[in-house]
Amino acid sequence: MKFRPIAILLAFVLAVSLALPVMAGPTSKPATPQPSKSERVKQETPRAKCDSSYPDVCIPVYPPDLNCGDISERGFRVTGSDSHKFDRDKDGIGCER
Repeated sequence: MKFRPIAILLAFVLAVSLALPVMAGPTSKPATPQPSKSERVKQETPRAKCDSSYPDVCIPVYPPDLNCGDISERGFRVTGSDSHKFDRDKDGIGCER
């Protein structure tokens, strides 16, 4: 029985291609939790870009338009213009509910 070099090469390539996925292990990475909108805002907002109407927390200047549900902070002081309207009852405390 005579083997041709091409047949041997094809058999080798086929064997390697079938073995590689098994040897490499799982190809998908575990799911990385995505940060919430408020966490992204914190990561993307250097202190210099914080709105001065909220002196105790770092909330970015308007825009983006944020609502209390978009941030994790609650019961913080509000002074000045309150461009995000966090202090709806105008008592100086933002996102109290």
